[in-house]
Amino acid sequence: EVLNAIKFTILTNSTNTTKPERDEKIVNSFFGAMLNTDIIIGQVSGVEGDNEKGKCSFFVTLNEVEKEITLDYTVADNVVKLTGELDLNNWNATDAMASLNTVCGDLHKGADGVSVFWPTIGLDIEVALSKRCH
Repeated sequence: EVLNAIKFTILTNSTNTTKPERDEKIVNSFFGAMLNTDIIIGQVSGVEGDNEKGKCSFFVTLNEVEKEITLDYTVADNVVKLTGELDLNNWNATDAMASLNTVCGDLHKGADGVSVFWPTIGLDIEVALSKRCH
């Protein structure tokens, strides 16, 4: 029941990788290369499962594209954990990935000298639940 009500917004300028110079490159060169992506918006579109585990689908808007993703969830000790993947190709983000590669590609070169940015992002989300009595 709680999962059905989830909505979220993520301010892209709140990116925190623990390295400020990396954060600046991601915010300016990656998100800055997208359309209207100061905020990433999401909302639950469906839940299959019970009070302990299952699958939760979300509509996610990024780069002016809304797509649905499905994440696995578990609930234990008033904590919801969501895990899954997001493929940036589904949000037409190849130009943004190329822009980021331009500013930090040297850091991503393999032994062969080729810089590779994978479009798939792993998602691990934890949310603590609290009860509010009115």
